[in-house]
Amino acid sequence: RGAKYKANTTKFSVNGTVYDLSNASNDGAYDEITVDTSSSKTVTVTTVSGGVRAMVNSITFVCGKTDHTCQWDEGTVTKEATCTTDGVKTYSYTVEGCAITITETIKATGHSYVYGEAAVTCSACDYSAACTLSTIATAKAAVTIAEDGTVTSDGVTYYIKGIVTYVSGKNVYIEDATGGICVYFAAAPSDIALGDEIVVWDTMTTYNGLIETTNNTAQEYLKVSSGNALPSQTVTLAQLAADTTNEYLGERVAIENVTIGVLGTNNTALTDADGNTINIYKAPTLNAEINENDIVTVTAIVSTYNAYQLVINSADDVVEIQDGAATVIETVTIAEAKAGTAGEYYQVEGTVTYISGRNVYIQDATGGIVVYLTKDAATTQVGDKVKAYGALKLYNGLIELDAVDETNTQFYEILSSGNTVDAQEVTIEGLLADTTNEYLAEKITLNGVYVSYNSYNSSYGNVTYTLIDGNGNTIQIYRVTVASAEECIAGGSIVNVEAIVSSYNGYQLITTNDKIVVTGTCAHETTELVNEKDATLTAGGYTGDHECTVCGNYTERGTDTAPLTDVDSWGLVLHDAIDVKFKINMDSSIIGNAVVKITVGEKTYEYNAIDYTDAEHEYVYVSASVAAAQMTDEITVTVINGDDQAVKSGYTIKSYAETILSGDYNDTTKALVTAMLHYGAAAQTFFDYKTDAMANAGLGSEESNVTIPDDAAG
Repeated sequence: RGAKYKANTTKFSVNGTVYDLSNASNDGAYDEITVDTSSSKTVTVTTVSGGVRAMVNSITFVCGKTDHTCQWDEGTVTKEATCTTDGVKTYSYTVEGCAITITETIKATGHSYVYGEAAVTCSACDYSAACTLSTIATAKAAVTIAEDGTVTSDGVTYYIKGIVTYVSGKNVYIEDATGGICVYFAAAPSDIALGDEIVVWDTMTTYNGLIETTNNTAQEYLKVSSGNALPSQTVTLAQLAADTTNEYLGERVAIENVTIGVLGTNNTALTDADGNTINIYKAPTLNAEINENDIVTVTAIVSTYNAYQLVINSADDVVEIQDGAATVIETVTIAEAKAGTAGEYYQVEGTVTYISGRNVYIQDATGGIVVYLTKDAATTQVGDKVKAYGALKLYNGLIELDAVDETNTQFYEILSSGNTVDAQEVTIEGLLADTTNEYLAEKITLNGVYVSYNSYNSSYGNVTYTLIDGNGNTIQIYRVTVASAEECIAGGSIVNVEAIVSSYNGYQLITTNDKIVVTGTCAHETTELVNEKDATLTAGGYTGDHECTVCGNYTERGTDTAPLTDVDSWGLVLHDAIDVKFKINMDSSIIGNAVVKITVGEKTYEYNAIDYTDAEHEYVYVSASVAAAQMTDEITVTVINGDDQAVKSGYTIKSYAETILSGDYNDTTKALVTAMLHYGAAAQTFFDYKTDAMANAGLGSEESNVTIPDDAAG
């Protein structure tokens, strides 16, 4: 306070803030300098010209002629911090008449919450927030409609009390008598343990199907008690699979007598005797006595990531009931499995004949079947002999073992590689006659059949072939992968095909392009006309395609034909009246019988087309008179030929005139048309006819040159 600086030190900075003594009051002195040092009392002071003095907890000033160093005092709280407001602590020194103060922020303490049934209060201040303790079921219902899991996001804060059953980073699961839920904290809490009973208050949301509290940035919760017993209930995998209302979501459950799958992966499968399955997500390393295929009881919390999964607290949550070596599943033939009951589980062995994504086709001596994997095949190859276990399912006519996990040897195992399966020769007629799925999923050959045509899809790089035999029987080869259209086998080719019989509500074949061998080309000795379509008055026709009666390939494609009639052009004829004239295209085949009608307002003119045709019988010219007051009336042209008719409408004298006014016509013509429209408007006014749609509307304020005599007759 009162520190004086000589003229040679007029500027200096404190923590980067520049103080200009030349602008200061009291003869170049600052009464007080306040610096916020909330993290420490270290201050850097420099003269602008560069003379620096700095040290921790002290400041050295260069005051012109004299250097001096001052030590901070212990500081004094000059403003107490409250629950919601920061406080202030002030440090100062005084030496040689120089006084400096620096303030340090004391952070707000935050509320010390006390939970009550009706309100949450603070023990240090008068904070109070009304609340009603909600059950977890009530909070979950805020974001979930039982039928479909739709999030409503009501934004209401819910107060929930429950016992902690699982802690993993920011995720803390709690449970009460009505259900379980995940509490998602902004940061992993350090003082919450299993068995704690806590109260949280926050809004609700869902994350990939997981109902949770969210945005708990203040980490607000109250620990009511510790050391409570963890709740638990016994459920089955079938119950979990059937749960569509999130009844078990977030709850701690015990699942008894299930088989554990491959260990050491992010998803460890559990399977019951009926084939129901669920994964334990990121299970810890289990106790040494637990091995793949053991029968176990698992205590876990039901979580979800768009489908139910389990999380466990420790290795002790998985207890061995029976050594998996004692479990033996009977293997049946593929024919026996195909004849089984949908939904029942069967184990088969067979050699892989074809792979398409998740579909693995296998075959034994009795038949073929599809093994539908949980993911695209990764390790399986054609020629592998595999053992597969899954539920029998019929999908659009395709018989398969459903949802088989290629990575779990309990359900799928490669027994050997390099095996072959012989194809049996069949006919298209024989395939189409199969009503018992005898050939389904089996390898077959078709010899001497024809490619009727191909359908190339450039977007997906594949082609679908239609095969035909000499008797007109057809079957498709579905989506054969090709690099370009040039690789597609041309229509009319004679081919031998090795393929697998698949189904999509009817037999179709699947194979690769190299398994379709061209042996010749059809001679197209006889053809017939197909796809012919007659033209009508309003729609064009088609001359038809010439199709080979043997291979079904088109030897000659037809052409489109025009409709039998259409308005070619129209115009006006001005003399002592106004006529509208139409030039109509008309096929010579109908001119003799066709009738043309022109309707103006309520009056219709009718003409026999043959009487108004030109010499070549290509056009018909017809006209009709239009009264001056009718320039905005719609004119309709109708051509009738027997029961068929074509109607063209939307013509008006006004619209024709507007075309001239906006077109490349000379001024004399435009002036004539303008006068005609004014004349029409005058007639409308005189006869009080459709004055809401005047002929000269839009022509501006130009005066009409048309006058109506006072003694004009009606």
